[in-house]
Amino acid sequence: NRMHVSTMYEHCIRMRHLAQEFVLLQITQEEFLCMKALLLFSIIPVEGLKSQKYFDELRLTYINELDRLINYRMATNCSQRFYQLTRLLDSLQMMVKKLHQFTFDLFVQAQSL
Repeated sequence: NRMHVSTMYEHCIRMRHLAQEFVLLQITQEEFLCMKALLLFSIIPVEGLKSQKYFDELRLTYINELDRLINYRMATNCSQRFYQLTRLLDSLQMMVKKLHQFTFDLFVQAQSL
């Protein structure tokens, strides 16, 4: 139980840091929605897909849309903004994977009660 409390505390700290990153980077709603879609694509198990090619095309569409949004919004520093958002997306992916594992562990533990 203590381990779950400390793990949950770590997740809360990460979420707080994430909120600060959103404010610092001034993430727009459109950027967030693209990143959210990309994040969902990152957690779908590849072995569960019937058409990896179609999945990759969808993912690329959202990457291109994120790039288009950045170029539309900013006259300069577009590549820097794209880098910042993809870096944030990478850290989000790690956080989501850890949260998925945490909830799965809770589920398994609940099954054994």
